[in-house]
Amino acid sequence: MGPPNQDIINYSAASTPPLTPLSRPHKDSIPTETDDTFSLTDRRTTELLEFPFRTTDYTLDKKNLLGSGLWSDVFLALPIIPKLSTAHSDIEIDVLGTLSPPLTPVKARNTSNSIPSIPQAYAIKLPAMTSAKAVIASEARILSHLSSFSSYSDHIVPFFGLDTRNGALIMSAMPNNLNAFVKNLNTLDATSRTARIVQEFPKLALNLVRGLEWLNTHNVIHADIKPDNILLTKSGMPVFADFSSSILTITSDELGASSTAPVGGGTWDYLCPSILTRDSSTARYPTPSTSTDLYSLAITLLFVVIGHSPLDSAGSNTFRRRDMVKQGTPLAFAFGGDKGNVAEQRCKDLSTTLGWDVVAWLQGGLRKSESRVGVREWRESLERRM
Repeated sequence: MGPPNQDIINYSAASTPPLTPLSRPHKDSIPTETDDTFSLTDRRTTELLEFPFRTTDYTLDKKNLLGSGLWSDVFLALPIIPKLSTAHSDIEIDVLGTLSPPLTPVKARNTSNSIPSIPQAYAIKLPAMTSAKAVIASEARILSHLSSFSSYSDHIVPFFGLDTRNGALIMSAMPNNLNAFVKNLNTLDATSRTARIVQEFPKLALNLVRGLEWLNTHNVIHADIKPDNILLTKSGMPVFADFSSSILTITSDELGASSTAPVGGGTWDYLCPSILTRDSSTARYPTPSTSTDLYSLAITLLFVVIGHSPLDSAGSNTFRRRDMVKQGTPLAFAFGGDKGNVAEQRCKDLSTTLGWDVVAWLQGGLRKSESRVGVREWRESLERRM
C-alpha cells in the first residue's frame, strides 16, 4: 500500500491533552467478548463501541505522530481491507477499487450485519501510561454515546470504537484543524484575508454553534473547546474532537454514573472565567456547563476573526494570563496591546463586508454568566443576521 494522501496527515495539534506511545504488552490488553461485527443503529446509546479488529484492522505508522498531550499520543494508521469470513459471506462491500483517494466509505448493505465505514486513514489515540487508560476509556464511552445518534458525524469526529487490544481510540484522520486554518489565513494580505474569512466565517460559526447545541441536546459538556480541538473535514466542515475533558450529564447502568472531567482539563485562553472562581460556600470550582462551553466557543470564534488569542499580550507569563482570564474581558484585551489595532481592524473589515456587527454577536457569548445568552438564542441570533 502506498503512502497516504497528504490531505489527511495534517492532523496537527488536534489531539491535544489528554492525548500516545504505542501498544502495551498483551497483559495490559482489555478483554472483550464482543462480536466482530456491529450495527450502530442496534446499539443502546450507553453501550461501549468496540473496534471490530477481527473483521477490519489497521497498520499503525509509528513514525507519523499526529499529536501529543498529557495523557496520550495520536498516530496515523492506514486501514486494512476487511476480510470476511464465511459467516459474513452474504455481505456485499463496495470498495470502489482500492484505497486510493478520495475513498468512498466502505459500508455493508446488510444493516443487520454491518461492517463499519472505512476512512482513508485512521487517527489512533493511545494512552501514554497505565493511569491514562481510565481517561481514554471515559472518552470512549462519551464518543460511543454520541456516535449512536443519527447525523453525529456532522458534529463530532467520526469514531470507530475502542481497540480493546491496546486501549486506543480509533477515529478518522482529518485534513486540518481550526488552528492551522487560522495560521494559513494569517499568511494572506489584508484584502485576501478579509475576502476568505467573509466567505468562511458565517458558515463556520453557524455549524459550530449548531454542533454545541447538538452536544447539549445529547447531554455532553465538551469542557475544552479551542481551535486545536475543532477539526475540519475535506469540505471544510468543522467538527468537535478530543472529549478527554468532557462530561456526560446523564447516568446509566452501563456508564455507572455521570462522568467528570479529569483534573487539568481545559486551556487557559479559552476557559470561562467562572470555572476559575471557587464557590464561597463549598470552596469548590464550578462544574463546566453548556454555558461555559458557549463562552469557550465565542473566544475560539474571536480567535478566528482576529487571528490570535485575545490574551497574547500576556506572553509566556502564566500568572498574568490566568488573571486576564479571571477578569472576563477578552475583547478589551484583544483590542489592546501590540496587536490591538490589527484585531480591531479585522473585526471592522469583517463586519462591514458582511453587513452585520460580528463583535456584537460574539459579545452575546462573552458576557458574564448571569447575562450570557443561551446556545439556542445565540444560534437564532446568528441565523437572523445571515
